[in-house]
Amino acid sequence: MLGGVTSDEEEEQLEALNDWVEAQGLPRGVVSFDFADPETGEQRAVFDLAWPQGLQEELSQPVAVLLHEEAPMVAMASQAGYRCFTAVADFKAYVRAEVLAEAGSSGAAV
Repeated sequence: MLGGVTSDEEEEQLEALNDWVEAQGLPRGVVSFDFADPETGEQRAVFDLAWPQGLQEELSQPVAVLLHEEAPMVAMASQAGYRCFTAVADFKAYVRAEVLAEAGSSGAAV
């Protein structure tokens, strides 16, 4: 099986990132998310931090943060429909540019 949190430092980074996401008014992700094959139910990998329903449930695609993971893990998550990030800064940029911008623009007309 692939993946998983490999150090205390990585776990602290993921918790801090989850706190940041929550501070943006978004739901916390699942740390050490068990990814299973949707057809067989067999556990295939552990994603470091994931939002299987998307950051805006049902409105955005599933997202996974995969720190210090090898290419096969990122490829598996991508093939499963997850938008993958291997760096905290890239994930935060995505949240600011796409998730929060869309949430802000979907309100009343200006």
